[in-house]
Amino acid sequence: MPSPDPSLGDLLTQILPKDVRLTVRHLSSTPRLCEALFAAPPGESPKATFLENHYLSVSASADGENGREIIIFGMEVLVYSTAQLTTIFVSKADSTGFLHKLKLPPKVSLLRLISNTFLLLLVRTRQREGVRLVLSLFARAQNQYLFPGSIHNPGKHVLDDRGLIKWWCRAVDPILRQYESESMSSEKDQATESTKTSATAFLIVPGCDRFETRSFFPISARLDDQGRPRWLNKYPRHQLCRDPDAPPRCLVPRFPDDPKTRFLIDLDDELPHPAEDGSTHSGQWRSVKTLDQFWEMMSFRQECSAGRLVGFLWLVINPPGVVNSTRMVDTPGGQLSE
Repeated sequence: MPSPDPSLGDLLTQILPKDVRLTVRHLSSTPRLCEALFAAPPGESPKATFLENHYLSVSASADGENGREIIIFGMEVLVYSTAQLTTIFVSKADSTGFLHKLKLPPKVSLLRLISNTFLLLLVRTRQREGVRLVLSLFARAQNQYLFPGSIHNPGKHVLDDRGLIKWWCRAVDPILRQYESESMSSEKDQATESTKTSATAFLIVPGCDRFETRSFFPISARLDDQGRPRWLNKYPRHQLCRDPDAPPRCLVPRFPDDPKTRFLIDLDDELPHPAEDGSTHSGQWRSVKTLDQFWEMMSFRQECSAGRLVGFLWLVINPPGVVNSTRMVDTPGGQLSE
């Protein structure tokens, strides 16, 4: 009989310093039908999509607080499921500025360890046989996300844009390393690799060229075999989309409170109105014709310009029988029901 999945508490106990005592609360909702992440191509119906919400709260009892719990960190994660794809989206993550009360050694990145462990648990428990999974997030430096007024706490340390993108790359990299790499070359290698679960990370920073984007990759990426890169500067269109040749508006997911989504909505104003005879439009915008143009234009958006940087990160995990070159339409299994 297979052993049950470890709990979040068990996983944290294995990696946190022994003298750290935390109270961890993980709340989740039951899956429910929601709007599809991807706009449907012309003439097609949106894919049935289910959404579940997860919220993590981490608190501790610190000296001088009379035993009271102090929240130090929180994270909101949305999990979307279709028959062909599972998407884990990190919606928000924030600290309160009270971490210093734990008096940890300076080299212990407690919040990164907690973030990595929580996301690893979701990845493990949400994987389905024969169905690709993607962990997605965008790194945008903000004073506060989940805890209003926390920026006024002098103990809160807010990373700048570059520092935050690197922080998230380092947080995701240990999850990537749990799985096999993929070859970029021969079909024989890919046939061997398809017998195991494999993973590849993708990063786009609008406004940064390929060389500059590589500077955000974790140090471990420098040691990777160039024939089997673990980190790539590109968008995983073929891994996320059933029809990679569909109009660009159908190739980018629409997450809540996401800079990409706001740009997609603005571009949709360019779509022609439905014809009186009931025929559908081509789904093409007037100004942006390709996905490459979309990412190029993202660098001029308010969130990604005027010296600001936003990192868009995807960790694509392929189950046995699936590799990066496998089209989603060919992916078996993954039936959904309420």
